Amino acid sequence: MALNEPRQANIGDFLGGAFLELGLIKREIGLYFAGFGFLGLLGYAAKSQTVGLGGLIGLAGFVAYWVAHYWLFQQLMQRHGIVEDDRFRVFQLFFMALLIGIAAGFATNFLVVPGVILMAKWIMAPAFLVARDRSLFQAMGDSWSASDGSTLQLSLAVFVILFGWLIAYGAVSGLAGALGRNSPLTVLPGLALHILPIVMMGLSVAVYRILTEPTSEVADVFA
Repeated sequence: MALNEPRQANIGDFLGGAFLELGLIKREIGLYFAGFGFLGLLGYAAKSQTVGLGGLIGLAGFVAYWVAHYWLFQQLMQRHGIVEDDRFRVFQLFFMALLIGIAAGFATNFLVVPGVILMAKWIMAPAFLVARDRSLFQAMGDSWSASDGSTLQLSLAVFVILFGWLIAYGAVSGLAGALGRNSPLTVLPGLALHILPIVMMGLSVAVYRILTEPTSEVADVFA
């Protein structure tokens, strides 16, 4: 095996790596949730006010979501010094997520498994886009190629995250429902929606580093 050959990993490496990555930017993630929590409370307060105000808050939240996600990706990858292109290409990230979402959603209409596999094959696409001077489609192609040989393990990791999030979201939604519509804590389900893309971001960067960074350790190469 050549010393520059990418490492192989299992589902435990991918899942563990995802949460280790997120731990590196816990302050930034805290600011992210605080900001969207504040927007959620503003939206809750606006319900009893002008309808147009709620729409403006929703629009602000939509724009802030994509800007914040690109920023979090950059912050995380800069921790490792692997950002080769520091341009802020939010629109490309948005359209990439849109394309992947449409493809995975269409595949899921037939069976859940094809949708999960597509998500796994493209999990590194945002990382390639943020870190390198690659177009939207080039980043998606890079992710597809780099995942060869690890598709099963990646698919299992994506499935575990999706399943775990569904359980957590159901619990949060049930709690918010029990509190009644007049409680400010009804913003909690909205915040819980953000958990999935944040964890997927951690997985994206973890998988990118594991599968695309060549190993130089002899012990790793022959492990």
